Amino acid sequence: MAGFCHFTSKPFEGTEPSVGVTEGNTTNQIFVLELISTYTVSGTVKDADEKLLQNATIAIEGTDHSTTTDAQGNYSIDGVEEGT
Repeated sequence: MAGFCHFTSKPFEGTEPSVGVTEGNTTNQIFVLELISTYTVSGTVKDADEKLLQNATIAIEGTDHSTTTDAQGNYSIDGVEEGT
């Protein structure tokens, strides 16, 4: 599996996640960056006779990640978090 990372921010406990700045003014914000590793899950789907299956639905249970296979039975799902 090939992997890549993205960043997400979250506010400190007891603070609001949004910031409002009026025109002509500035603001300083302190925030925490949390590194989240994500991966690509890919493969090929075949039936019992080893025939490639197109338009098969592939879903990762308990997530919103899903896709369908192409004409050669291949699929790829990006952005899957570690431990999913």
